[in-house]
Amino acid sequence: MLSSSFKRSLPEIWKAHSHLIVGEEWWCTDNQGRGIVTTAGLGSAPTPPDLLLMGLGACAGNGIKFILEKNGKKVRSLDVDVEGEWDPKPVRRMKDIRLKVTADADIDQASLSKIVEEVKEKMCPVAGTLLNNPHITTTAVVK
Repeated sequence: MLSSSFKRSLPEIWKAHSHLIVGEEWWCTDNQGRGIVTTAGLGSAPTPPDLLLMGLGACAGNGIKFILEKNGKKVRSLDVDVEGEWDPKPVRRMKDIRLKVTADADIDQASLSKIVEEVKEKMCPVAGTLLNNPHITTTAVVK
């Protein structure tokens, strides 16, 4: 089901930048300069963990929509709900993440479930990253 036409030419290295605005609010941009405000606390914007879950939902949803339409299925609506369950010890992190996909489309339950799994395993780079424990390297610079 996975189409090679979905595989775009993606940069080998993706970049993002976060700049402290004030308090706990941050202006975050990608390598193309597109930006979003995020907050580390109870501010007016989504928190970084919120953005992680939202990114996973949008990434998976886009892959699901692509496969459905590539196979001639009409998509009337598509919703992806993502839940993250916190594990406070030993390091505060999400120990479980659940995706629920609700589609109003010309497809049966078993076929939709198969597409959702395929997107999770092979198509969504956010899911691929979360499933494969990336190594994180740090650097500190004093101005």
